[in-house]
Amino acid sequence: MAVPAPIAIDPRADGVQLLLEDEGRNFTSLFDLSAITLPVPSGGPGSGCMPKDGWAVNGSLTAYKYRNFSGALPPTCAPGSAQGLTSFFVTDTRARNGKPIALSVRTKGSTILAPLVPSIGVAFGELRLSINLQGTVGGLPCAIKSMPLPNCKLTGAGRKLTCR
Repeated sequence: MAVPAPIAIDPRADGVQLLLEDEGRNFTSLFDLSAITLPVPSGGPGSGCMPKDGWAVNGSLTAYKYRNFSGALPPTCAPGSAQGLTSFFVTDTRARNGKPIALSVRTKGSTILAPLVPSIGVAFGELRLSINLQGTVGGLPCAIKSMPLPNCKLTGAGRKLTCR
């Protein structure tokens, strides 16, 4: 994800918003952890719905890892509100090597493409991923990427979606 170098990120302080949409179906939401629903919250371990939920960071402040053991997101902590989110990784090495920010989201038991075409598990248009790394309240996404379907693969008997 290309984000200009002067823009600082800190998911521990700001949280993260993520929205995956199908452009071919009038931007139908496929997976939504944004201000529309519940964003991935800020805060270190113990700041979520269970003592281990929260963000950790390495010593050089380049690798952030969110873990969710509860299956829920604050402030409601409603069961299932995390939509299956188990971890969110953000790696920012722009200052060191100029590479784009790398993201990885892992979920368990999430339904991403099934609501669109359950029989074949595919979207109709390009997938659009909107990410906001600069705060969970309001604001515009700091990155939006449309991914042509040939760049996305559904593998593992339909259990894993990977887009590059």
